[in-house]
Amino acid sequence: MAHLEKASTECFAEAVLANPAALAHAKAGRWYQAAGVIGFICRREVDRMMQAHDAIQGPGAGQRYFRTVYAKRLDRDLAARLRQWLERQSVASVEPRNEQTVKAAPE
Repeated sequence: MAHLEKASTECFAEAVLANPAALAHAKAGRWYQAAGVIGFICRREVDRMMQAHDAIQGPGAGQRYFRTVYAKRLDRDLAARLRQWLERQSVASVEPRNEQTVKAAPE
């Protein structure tokens, strides 16, 4: 099951990085909102995870798992997955640019 959860989280992470609105939420630490912005992009991965839970624990178990356990951990898991990328982007955006002073040519 862990590989199905990881596939879902990876999908959410990639989708957040590809969506400017979701990325803005992520940069502000609003991970659940960031995942919410992307909507049904990761539906296939989430469905596979829920179907596996249903197969093992009975009908409806996957939906309950997704809405409770998985959703409660998603913000932490996305933060861990994207933290390094977001920190690298923040550092890159505050570094001084390497500019050379251009003198005006005499008229």
